[in-house]
Amino acid sequence: MLALVCLLLTTTVLGEKIIDFEIYDATPANFSVGPLLSSGVREKKIILLKTHAGAEKNFTITPSGILKTKTTIDREAICPNKAECNMTLEAGILPAENFQSLTINLKIRDVNDNTPRFPFGRIKVKFSEAAEPGDYVTIPPASDPDSPRYSVQRYVLRNAVDRFNNKIFIHKLIKNKNVGLENLRIILNSRLDRELIESYTLQILAIDGGDSRRTGTLKVSVIVEDANDHEPVFKQSVYKATVLENITKNTPIVQVSASDKDSGDNGKVSYSWNSRTEQNYANTFRIDSKNGTIFPIVPLDFEDVQEYELYVLGTDSGSSPRFSQTKVIINLEDVNDNVPDVQIITLHDDRGYASVEENSKIGSFVAHVSITDQDFGDNGRVKCVIDDNVPFAMESGLEKQYQIVTTKQLNREKQSQYLITLKCKDFGKIPNVADRLIDVRVLDLNDNSPAFQEIKDHRGKILKKDQLQVAENASIGHVIARIRATDPDEGRNGSVIYTLKQIDRVSERLLEIDRRSGIIRVSKNLDREKYGRIRIRVKASDEGLVSKHTSIKLTVKILDVDDNLPKFGQESYEKSVYENRPIGTFVVLVSANDDDVKDKEVQLRFSRPQDYQIFDMDESGRITTKQIFDRQGPI
Repeated sequence: MLALVCLLLTTTVLGEKIIDFEIYDATPANFSVGPLLSSGVREKKIILLKTHAGAEKNFTITPSGILKTKTTIDREAICPNKAECNMTLEAGILPAENFQSLTINLKIRDVNDNTPRFPFGRIKVKFSEAAEPGDYVTIPPASDPDSPRYSVQRYVLRNAVDRFNNKIFIHKLIKNKNVGLENLRIILNSRLDRELIESYTLQILAIDGGDSRRTGTLKVSVIVEDANDHEPVFKQSVYKATVLENITKNTPIVQVSASDKDSGDNGKVSYSWNSRTEQNYANTFRIDSKNGTIFPIVPLDFEDVQEYELYVLGTDSGSSPRFSQTKVIINLEDVNDNVPDVQIITLHDDRGYASVEENSKIGSFVAHVSITDQDFGDNGRVKCVIDDNVPFAMESGLEKQYQIVTTKQLNREKQSQYLITLKCKDFGKIPNVADRLIDVRVLDLNDNSPAFQEIKDHRGKILKKDQLQVAENASIGHVIARIRATDPDEGRNGSVIYTLKQIDRVSERLLEIDRRSGIIRVSKNLDREKYGRIRIRVKASDEGLVSKHTSIKLTVKILDVDDNLPKFGQESYEKSVYENRPIGTFVVLVSANDDDVKDKEVQLRFSRPQDYQIFDMDESGRITTKQIFDRQGPI
């Protein structure tokens, strides 16, 4: 069967959208009723907020925003005894920044998928042979749960003639429009002669409406005898009763009563449901067959059904039983027996908490709150509030729909989590209250740069930035210092890495830094005589998508080690002195230097001790005579 779907989309105030669909009864499961989103906006998400009773059993919304059937649609089960079948679903369209409410109106059009049914497949009735034309017996009519257009439209009586082709019986449908009751009568059209014909076998056809009509059949055996000629008569054509919805099981609600003028078994009346009531409500109410008292056998719920319409058959006990029917209306009064049902929808339902980015503008979406209270009137009216001491507020839109939004910009580094108490209370005389705890997490933004904290040497001593030093003979890998920077942001936004750059124009990369630990090490052999100090810039960067960084300039002093030999100004000195010159005569000035820092003033001395007997040398390297020389004499 093809299902016709009609779509009408309108927009009203407060961002509410309304979509109307029509589908046919018996539409199969997994049938696409229609899209809930316009083309081009498939990235949006639709969530179901609340539904007409039973709608969630029959319909679902796919992740792509398609409304589909979950089961084969049974209009008669969804809307029993209703001429029109309409239901409403409430949904919400995310993302939160453009949250919209969506009302989906579904109309289920009936199809003729039910055959008229009589309470019995075969019955036996009796007419007295003394009966007069116009006398009748009443039989319960057929029922068809389809809508009025496709329910029973007419009856046809067959085999109602005798052997002489005389029309012995006719039928007539009696309707009481005031109370909605029907009785089907088989009416005697001609006198009976039991000696000629003792019985008749009739067929009554119940034919429903629609193009493809369905027919139910009842076989009626008519026995001709002196029989029951009165049908039961109820004291009231309609019985009404009103009870609280929390009435306990098996508590009497109402009693129906019928009398029969016949005597004996012909006047003894028993009570039962008609076929439609038996089908719809036999699991909800029971009737005492002897005294007509009606009891509930399950808990009743005003939120599911506010009024019950029952039909009771009064049947006498004659050999050819007669029937009559009465209507019973039971109204339920609401009791505030439902606590508000609070549904909290967040951007990340699967995580179990709500979230909002720090520094988001005031009024940013945090969560959607949908309240359902199945009670009616003030019992079903609900007001929700949250704590006063939190930077959030509740904004109301549609009835029983709220949004929780921010009232100020949040700073995750000051407070990363809020626990909000939500209270929803109805307006009943004895109100019901629902409490919910909403966990709100403040999501981190990379809004902080790393900050340097301290510098320590390899022994853990805290240094100033100009106190770094290393001996020139330090081995490769020697730890000079450890630098530490912190970033209060979270995750990669707060994860710090380090880089090092030499400021001086040095062709060799003498120092290096571990990018994670901040440890500065020697990476090449050092020579104080080439570089007395090394100026570096250390940069601490976080690992956010848009990284932030901080730099610091450091100076590493290279400490001297005595690793150079003194050098004379000349490889050799040759000087002459005249004989007979006085003691203290200047001979030569000897000079030597050392590249090491500590040995700039080199100590000079004669390598042979005996030279001190002939010459003298001061600290400056000035050599003078200690005796008068005679060229002809010994030295």
